[in-house]
Amino acid sequence: MTGATRPWQFGDTEPWNISRTLTNAVLRQAGTATSKGGVGPLRITVDDVEISETETRTQSAVALLVDTSFSMVMENRWLPMKQTALALITW
Repeated sequence: MTGATRPWQFGDTEPWNISRTLTNAVLRQAGTATSKGGVGPLRITVDDVEISETETRTQSAVALLVDTSFSMVMENRWLPMKQTALALITW
């Protein structure tokens, strides 16, 4: 997590920041008293929801199996295989 929060948007999969969400709901309802002199139940709306931003870390691994037999040279596969291996090194 980065420590930053932002309002929820449709399609977000990040975890909710519960403390910010509840704070938003309380602040929105602050000053709205019921007829009994108290505050009604806390109601959370979609606008109250905030999510915790997370860093996306993509990890991958590549394995290259090279056939070093003479058939690679005979079937003209040696040069493309070599180019692929070099491309993976610099990637």
